Amino acid sequence: MKNRILAVGFVLLIACGPPYYTFRILDPFIRMNAPRVSTPGLGSDLYPRWVGIRAALFNHENPYSQATTDRIQAGYYGHVVGTGEHRDPQRFAYPAHVVVLLAPLAFLDFQTARALFLAILILTTILATLMWLRIEQPPNMNAISLSLATLLIIASWPVVQGLYAQQITLLVAALLAGGFYCVWRKQLGVAGLLLAFSTIKPQLSWLSVLWLLVWSLSDRKRRKLTWWFGASMILLLGASELLVPGWPLNWLSTFHDYLGYTGSSLNFQVLFGPLPGVLITLVVVMFGGLALWRTRFSPATSEMFLFTVAFIPALTLCILPTWSWATYNQVLLIPAAIYLYRQWGRVRAARIEVRLCYGITMLALAWGYLATLFLTSAHLLGAVIPDESQLRLPMYNFFLVAPLTLLSLYLLRPVS
Repeated sequence: MKNRILAVGFVLLIACGPPYYTFRILDPFIRMNAPRVSTPGLGSDLYPRWVGIRAALFNHENPYSQATTDRIQAGYYGHVVGTGEHRDPQRFAYPAHVVVLLAPLAFLDFQTARALFLAILILTTILATLMWLRIEQPPNMNAISLSLATLLIIASWPVVQGLYAQQITLLVAALLAGGFYCVWRKQLGVAGLLLAFSTIKPQLSWLSVLWLLVWSLSDRKRRKLTWWFGASMILLLGASELLVPGWPLNWLSTFHDYLGYTGSSLNFQVLFGPLPGVLITLVVVMFGGLALWRTRFSPATSEMFLFTVAFIPALTLCILPTWSWATYNQVLLIPAAIYLYRQWGRVRAARIEVRLCYGITMLALAWGYLATLFLTSAHLLGAVIPDESQLRLPMYNFFLVAPLTLLSLYLLRPVS
């Protein structure tokens, strides 16, 4: 009983760090450095999408156009961004079928749409967490430990940051969780539909979708997933083309610009330099692709499939160009964290290098809790955090987390 009370107290303590840091330290700093005029969209990833969707549905305008971008900037920054300003231009940077998925929000004023979308993100993230936990099946999971695990994940820095910014990444992660869960439950048609919707952020979902299609085509009994995915994509792309004619070229242009103004780089480029980073990434893609190819025949309830569910999102983040404020993308590492937790018994009997890698990885995954708890404690004791470099403490290990997680997963893959 005493150990259980201590565990509950520990989880509650570290779960306080990310929310307090986000809403009592980071948010006031952002607003202090924001324009003095009132702007409805400041800090919201939803706002550019909301304006673009309304432009496409109600005004029959191109959401990728400069006129739409100017309206977005006026509502986000309080003015149109000048040519000399180095900041995110907040373009409509998603594929046009996001218009189809989020169309109901366009009929609401922004504050109502924002509140509703936040509620949707909270609910879908909780459901996604429960689905990941159900798929990965951690040992000794009773009602109390399930509640604590869910709280710990929902209060993590990537999730809290995503909720704060109303990041569509959380919705995509939930759709992927739903897709894998439905595959695990042999509901292949629903899985195909959910995977099609997850392509609203294709840079995060493409590898999961590709592997599941290969997995589906490897067995005639599984091909229902491919048919449902294909039919759903045809409908989504057809509807989006009707709403925004010729959108793919516009989207590719804005996506290319996004990589430029965020300064996005590959994880290994930041760690090892531009050219070595590209070469290491290619090697990781080769070995990762080979590992995934070998798992394509795995039954959905097998240990190899559960490993693949954790491995694919970690590999996605390793090979995705990114930047240090995009911590919200690390919600894709939730299944990997659960899988690694399940391997503790194997780790204790493993070689020293495996144990060392595992320990460093778990520390990297826990860094967000530790860093935000430290900043929270300092703030409560009256310390002033004056500049952005100190606010970045939770992101200091950003480019290490996905590579370390992928390496630990590979070392602890099931023995075939």
